Amino acid sequence: ADLVLSAPEQAQAVPAPGSTGGVQAAVLDLQEHLEHTLLNVFVEALFEVDVNTFPCKAVAAAMNLTLEEANERLKAYNAVAEAQQLLGHVFAQLADVVISRRPAPPSNLNMWACLSRLKDPRTGQLMDRDALVPEIGALMMAGFDTGSHTIAWCLFALATHPEHQAAVRQELVEAGLLQGDAQLARPPGFEDLSHLTTLNCVIDETMRMYPVAATASVRWLDRDTNPCLNFQRNGESKQRPVELCSWTDLKALPHVGKEYQQRYKLVNDRLPK
Repeated sequence: ADLVLSAPEQAQAVPAPGSTGGVQAAVLDLQEHLEHTLLNVFVEALFEVDVNTFPCKAVAAAMNLTLEEANERLKAYNAVAEAQQLLGHVFAQLADVVISRRPAPPSNLNMWACLSRLKDPRTGQLMDRDALVPEIGALMMAGFDTGSHTIAWCLFALATHPEHQAAVRQELVEAGLLQGDAQLARPPGFEDLSHLTTLNCVIDETMRMYPVAATASVRWLDRDTNPCLNFQRNGESKQRPVELCSWTDLKALPHVGKEYQQRYKLVNDRLPK
């Protein structure tokens, strides 16, 4: 059955519209599950730490509280302070793990290994614990929020585009990753990712249609330019001079032009621009 996503207060089992054979689609609130799953992936795949020793639920709750309060007036000072203390403690433990594994060979491109080779630009020395903690925190916080939301939107896009859902399923079967209806034939590996072109297109299109990160960005022009989306005032030069700040609407760029006439439709063979 197709997935139907909804807000938590609407989470209940309902018949799937147009379903046959009495099949029901579960209305799911996936966000919390995806957040916990993504944290486990970060800890196990990027830092190679046993997830059974990681306080996933507590860390996820602390991250959400910190992120929510960062976007509005501080309403729960004590709770936020406790959450930040917990996160600082966990990130410091991960920093200790990174430092304890030094030296990491250049051939090891895992996240913890790359972090272990980071040098302080002021001293030229390997980063110590205090310097690594904010680096780890930034990676964990940013990826946790945007990554889990992007996965949720990907599942939504597949649920609302059954033809692409079938194409992704067929690609997974042909790659030997899926057998039958939903049985995992073998665990996927990093080497599989570059060959899953249909799935990659779905992810790219989903991120184009539903961007979850910053939708605009300030850019400092290093040469005279003429941004295509700028409106020209009467008598104003079409050129934007060097050293001017340009507010680039990142969300608008992948929704305009002849390439994106069906801008809110998932098109698998659309080439990235």
